[in-house]
Amino acid sequence: VPVTSLPKTDGDIARIRGMVFSATSLQEYLACPARFYYHQIRKLGPDEEVSEVLDAGVFGNVFHEVMHALYLGEGAMASDLPAREWARQASPEEKLSGVAPGYISSWLERRPAIRDKVRRVIMREMHSLEISGRNLVVADVIFRYVMKTLSVDRELLERAGRKSFRVIGLERNYEIDFHGFRIKGIIDRIDDLADGGIRIVDYKTGSVKDNDVEISEDNAAEVAEAVFGPDNSRRPKIALQLYVYDKFLMQDTREESGTVHNCIYSTMNLFSGLPESRPVSAGFMREMDARLVELFREMTDISVPFRLAGDVRVCEYCDFKTICGR
Repeated sequence: VPVTSLPKTDGDIARIRGMVFSATSLQEYLACPARFYYHQIRKLGPDEEVSEVLDAGVFGNVFHEVMHALYLGEGAMASDLPAREWARQASPEEKLSGVAPGYISSWLERRPAIRDKVRRVIMREMHSLEISGRNLVVADVIFRYVMKTLSVDRELLERAGRKSFRVIGLERNYEIDFHGFRIKGIIDRIDDLADGGIRIVDYKTGSVKDNDVEISEDNAAEVAEAVFGPDNSRRPKIALQLYVYDKFLMQDTREESGTVHNCIYSTMNLFSGLPESRPVSAGFMREMDARLVELFREMTDISVPFRLAGDVRVCEYCDFKTICGR
């Protein structure tokens, strides 16, 4: 008889209470509580293999790293250190305080320097001394995405009639308390290129759906229901991530934030139009708060077992499907 659920123990609940959650681990539970149990509680992992070809995760890492270095400043672009490492060692004078159109234009004219940075980051990520075969094509795609992102930022600046924008945070780590549970995450970029407030910029090299980003007071309950609902194919995953980021910023006393705006830089969509900044919906935040409280209550209720995903399509690429017998 195939297993349909896994009973919960006091030890499991103690581990859940001691966990630091991320948007990804919350998504994992929503998609399949059993997978969450094997991965997050039992700490089972997939067999790690060294890949010769850049996968989607590494692709995203390389793009994020190059964008991080560009907006830290010239020194970070010249360095072979990871951007975070360079930022830790650099003096405040070495870091870019404001991004002006001229700074962006200078990089748009230095194509070989950006290509070189992309290649160096790939080699570091792949632990390799050269780039060959399909990875050369991937390196070119990342280079194009970086160039497009820069030109989009310059256009947004010019449209706003601004001389520069301020970079408030890059790859900034957060950890907050939410009703006794810990939630952590990293925001790609925080800047003031928003109308009368600050902007959370999230770079996405994968696909982005409308209901991930088009959140307003009118559809707040509907989107929150889709985030926590049973239909995994309709789940707006980025909406949950943005909610978590907005919680971080609302609890961050470092910034006089004014209005917080969310802006997704989908690398594929940047070629068809400028990304839109949307102010955070207070109604959406309230809806999500209530549902997340309910989710944590379910997770720590010993009478609720870890169910297997209702939708077997979730199992297709799961590392634990043989354990479940799916």
